[in-house]
Amino acid sequence: MHTSSTPNRACGGFTALELLVTITVAAIVTAFAAPALGSFLTANRIAAEANALVSAFSFARSEAVTRSSAISMCPYGRDANGVYACVNSTSWSGGWIVFTDATGTSGTFDGTDVLLRVFPGISGTDTLTATVSSLRFSTEGFLNAAAGASFALVPGHCSGLQRRAISLSLQGRAHTAPEAC
Repeated sequence: MHTSSTPNRACGGFTALELLVTITVAAIVTAFAAPALGSFLTANRIAAEANALVSAFSFARSEAVTRSSAISMCPYGRDANGVYACVNSTSWSGGWIVFTDATGTSGTFDGTDVLLRVFPGISGTDTLTATVSSLRFSTEGFLNAAAGASFALVPGHCSGLQRRAISLSLQGRAHTAPEAC
C-alpha cells in the first residue's frame, strides 16, 4: 500500500486565502454597482410615475369623448367627512382624481359630478408640480384652456437627466421628455 505525504485536494474545501480573495472581488464589484443600481431604480420609478400621469390624461380624454361630456381632473384632498375634493394647488404630488364635470363650477368636483377614478400620489420625496390646478377635457377630447398645461416631475435626489417635463397640448396629447436636474 502506497501512501502519499500530500493531502488529497479533491476532498478539501477552499483555503482561507481563496475565500478572502473571492470576498474582496465581490465587495469591489458591489461597490461599483450599487450607485448605478440606485440611479437605475430612480429612473424607473420616475418613468412609472410619469406614465401614470399620462395614463390619467388618456383616461380622462377617452372618457370625455366616450361619454360626450366634459371630464376634469385635479389634485385632491379629503374634507372632514372623507369626501374627495379638488384642492386649489399646482402641486399634484398627493394624487389626482378624474370626474365628470357637466354641471357646477368648471374644474371643481361638486354638484352632480361623478368620480370616475382616483390616482394615488407619487413616491416619497418626489414632487409633481403643474402650471394649472385642474384640467378639463371637452366632449371632443380637447383641453379646455387658453394654453396647454406643463408638469414637472422631480425625484427627491435628482441627478443627471432624471427630471421629467410632461406637457399636454390643447389637442389633449401628452409629451414626456427628460430634463437636467
